[in-house]
Amino acid sequence: MAFNKHIHIIIILFLSINLYGQDQAYNNHLYDGNINYDKDFLLAENSYRKAISINSSNIKAPYNLSNKYYEEELYDEALIRQAEALKNAKSNNEKHRINHNIGNILMKKDLCKEALEAYKNALRNNPNDDETRYNLSLAKLCADQQKDDQQKDDQKKDDQKKDDQQKDDQQKDDQ
Repeated sequence: MAFNKHIHIIIILFLSINLYGQDQAYNNHLYDGNINYDKDFLLAENSYRKAISINSSNIKAPYNLSNKYYEEELYDEALIRQAEALKNAKSNNEKHRINHNIGNILMKKDLCKEALEAYKNALRNNPNDDETRYNLSLAKLCADQQKDDQQKDDQKKDDQKKDDQQKDDQQKDDQ
């Protein structure tokens, strides 16, 4: 019985040391990414990716990597990393910041309707953020403009179809 007790203690100790080592490695890679953030994109990206491979449930590395992708105008990659961070976000503040950033990315991609929803989600987690509220209004204007443009395009296509049909009918009548 005493032997089993010692085995359990040794296993628990081993697992604790292993988890501590993983946390330390994660933090080292995160730190390296942060140090290289403004200096060397590839080194920062590599460090953040290593951190994510060690602990994919921590939001710091994907969040920071996404912000770096955004600065580099790599919006698809930024969006993927923000979505990854959002999946693991726990606090309202984290969810707010991530949804706000997703809105910004979607605006850069001219996906105004989707950005509008992201800003709404951000405000659900922090209704007091004036910047998000401002961005929401810009996204609404953009989405309305895109809707109007789409309706005009649809009307042009309908008019063109009618003109083409009339021409076809006229040609048949002429024959």
